[in-house]
Amino acid sequence: MARRKSEAPAPQTAPADDDAAHLAPAADEAAPFDLQAFQLEYLRDEGFRPVIDDDGDIVFKAEAKPYVLFNTSDDPELFRLGAVGIWPLSDPDEEQVALRIASDISGRFKVAKAFVVPGPAVFVVVEFLSGDPTAFTQVFGRALTILQAAVSEFRADMQGAQQTPVAKA
Repeated sequence: MARRKSEAPAPQTAPADDDAAHLAPAADEAAPFDLQAFQLEYLRDEGFRPVIDDDGDIVFKAEAKPYVLFNTSDDPELFRLGAVGIWPLSDPDEEQVALRIASDISGRFKVAKAFVVPGPAVFVVVEFLSGDPTAFTQVFGRALTILQAAVSEFRADMQGAQQTPVAKA
């Protein structure tokens, strides 16, 4: 069948190059998402100066206080922001008071957990799960505010407990 003058010629395809085909990723294969690089870029864009510590976590300061955005690459749906070592504990009695106050803080604040770690010291974290690892950008400010409030309340409660005399039986 003859082609009419108004029709374009059929496109020619180049022969397959078997040597180069394996070098380029397939169109449907996306590069793996680098959550930590995304988080670093977000924090920089927000005016923080984040660094990666020896554990692979992102450390930054807000209002002159250090915070940690934990590396959750093994569970990218987990967002975990913390204030570590906010209150060093010097004796078992103080540790018992800290455990009680940490439990109270964990119950009063949304998504915040306060707990005693070996050392001993107190950590406070804000953590939650999201189906989209990039969603933390939408709630980061609120998460940091909650964390700061929980830390502040913990410290105030500990200071108050230290000023209250303990009745001896």
